[in-house]
Formats: sequence, structure tokens, C-alpha cells
Amino acid sequence: MENFLFDAFLKNKIKEIISRKNSCIASAFLGFGSEKNIPDSSRVICDIGMGGTNANSLIEIRKKLGNDLRWMSAFHPKVYLSDVGCIICSANLSNNGVGFLGQNGLIEVGVFHEYGSSVYT
Repeated sequence: MENFLFDAFLKNKIKEIISRKNSCIASAFLGFGSEKNIPDSSRVICDIGMGGTNANSLIEIRKKLGNDLRWMSAFHPKVYLSDVGCIICSANLSNNGVGFLGQNGLIEVGVFHEYGSSVYT
């Protein structure tokens, strides 16, 4: 089943997905607060060349994940995957995108696919 999500619905579902063991995160930017919300068992890829990733958050995530944190230039997708499901959306893993520090600053939209849907096959 697929659901179109926006604003707080999207933010809450992203937080649920990334909180799970073995979550996979592809986000152009990792903002302040993301390091506290990514479990040790996650795999993460982000961009570090465009200036949107918080350097302190990146350092803390690297300490936690080691080689399970990867980066590449011009990387811009936002995909969050776990045993809950998958979200493909516009929201970076940042305060403006997800709102780790309170109200997110931007209106974001995305599509949630339940685990086991055709997206996984």
C-alpha cells in the first residue's frame, strides 16, 4: 500500500523508519540533530560537497557508523528504508526537512510504501 504524506505526517513517518534497526538512509543533507536519531545499525549516504550537511553531525555519525556512513558529490536523493517501509520524498534529514529541533521550516511531501509492497521486489 502506498500513501502520500506531507508535513507532520511525513516527518513522523521518517522518524519512525530511521529509528529502526538496520535502517538505510539516503539524504543529500544531514542536519544538526540527525546524529541523535540514527541508530548504530544504520547505513547512511549523503552529500558533503554542497554545504548542506552539518560537519559536527557528520563527525558524530561517522564515530557511530564507521564505514556504514558514505558520501559522494552531487548526491541529492531522499530515501528512507527499514522494516516499516520506504519513503521517497523531498525532505532532507535536517531540521528544515524533518524538524529534529521542533517545527520543520519547510513543507515537504513524499510517498510511503509499506514493507513488502512492490517497491521491495
